[in-house]
Amino acid sequence: MSLSSAMSAAMSGLTAASRMAEVISANIANAATPGYARRETQLGTHAESAGVSVLGIARLQDQALLADRRVATAEHAAAAGRRGFLETAEAALGLAEDAGGLTQRIADLDAAFLMAAAQPESEPLLAKAVQAAADLADRIADAARTISDARSAADTRIGSQIGTLNTSLARVEDLNNRIMAVTAQGGDSSALQDRRQQEIDAIAQILPLREVDRGDGRIALFSAGGAALIDGQAAVFGFTPAKQMAPELSAGAGLSGLTLNGQTVDPAGRLVSGGSLATDFAIRDRLAPDVQQGLDMLAADLIARFSANGVDPTLVQGEAGLFTANLASDMPGLAQSLQINPRLDPAAGGNLALLRDGIGAGTPGPVGNPAQILRLHQALTTANGTGQSAASHASALLSDIATRRLEAEADDSFATARLSGLATSAAAQGVDSDRELQQLLLVEQAFSANARVLQVADDMIGTILGI
Repeated sequence: MSLSSAMSAAMSGLTAASRMAEVISANIANAATPGYARRETQLGTHAESAGVSVLGIARLQDQALLADRRVATAEHAAAAGRRGFLETAEAALGLAEDAGGLTQRIADLDAAFLMAAAQPESEPLLAKAVQAAADLADRIADAARTISDARSAADTRIGSQIGTLNTSLARVEDLNNRIMAVTAQGGDSSALQDRRQQEIDAIAQILPLREVDRGDGRIALFSAGGAALIDGQAAVFGFTPAKQMAPELSAGAGLSGLTLNGQTVDPAGRLVSGGSLATDFAIRDRLAPDVQQGLDMLAADLIARFSANGVDPTLVQGEAGLFTANLASDMPGLAQSLQINPRLDPAAGGNLALLRDGIGAGTPGPVGNPAQILRLHQALTTANGTGQSAASHASALLSDIATRRLEAEADDSFATARLSGLATSAAAQGVDSDRELQQLLLVEQAFSANARVLQVADDMIGTILGI
């Protein structure tokens, strides 16, 4: 090998070492950057000399692991959303051991009736019984409003997620075109690919997807159910958030559905199943209405119990008993308007004594007669058309929600564990700062060795010239 060849080889070694140091430094600097994939310098023997050539910069990414992590992210978002709603619903009704819970409110009313029946002449005990009834009505109405608020929040989140989907898909389309152009010119598109991965990860939480490499730097995205999200041109989702949520509204009847490129898509169908988007649609259209219906049925049951024939002989058929509402018993949202009969409420001009004498009584009855109060107690505790007492009805509703909450909790725990495991695996394949520093030491040694070769060759040339 001639001295010129030796110097050329050493120069190529310095160039390669410099490029490797640059890549390693970038890896260390971006160790915690979301979407960043570790880079590695690809080297090869120079075709026309004995030197080294930088063939390119490889972006190291395990596509199978990435795909699994994205699916796990969507599953976790879906499970967490469902669990969160059911926990909210359970808290709204109150656990059996909660002092202000629904079942405890019924037990308080039961006890208040018995105490008032023991001393029907006691106005404080009559007031306590009326207040217990008011507390029960308020608890049911408050729970119904909480469910309505959760439903409204789900509708708002859907609108926000649709905006994120459309924005991220448009960005992926733009990045696709830029990456294709850079790749065609032989440039390094790694930074653009990192940015694209961040956008796709944002989409994957909302909607589980599958990525397909088109071979020219571009990728195509499909939902897990097969809907084309981007394959050349980005898809456009459509949704209009509700201005105001009401119990009687439903999908297609006052509430917006979902469209994809102008075509109606069933949010409960397979095309967009999984992920936080489908879960929020489920909360708005199924889970919350189911709980609302359960509360409405409980409210209707309470109204019917105390207005049934024989419970209060002073009432004519159709008149409200202890409980009343502003809606018909078969109307959605009945629970939100549940209240005690104003005739019993002193704050509304009512008379506490009517609890003892009968709500429709025109004249005061014997102050020591507990018969009417005992009939109210019997109406509360006896199985009626539902085949249950009021307490059993409330317990069954709470039990159903608790069962579904436990199922959602188990699903969420499994999804969390799976996502955590995949995240750990991804981190193991990511940037390891200690390993990068070890590589940097080797690069430093290679740089020093190549620099030494240049120095020796220069000394030899100087010796020759000095002869």
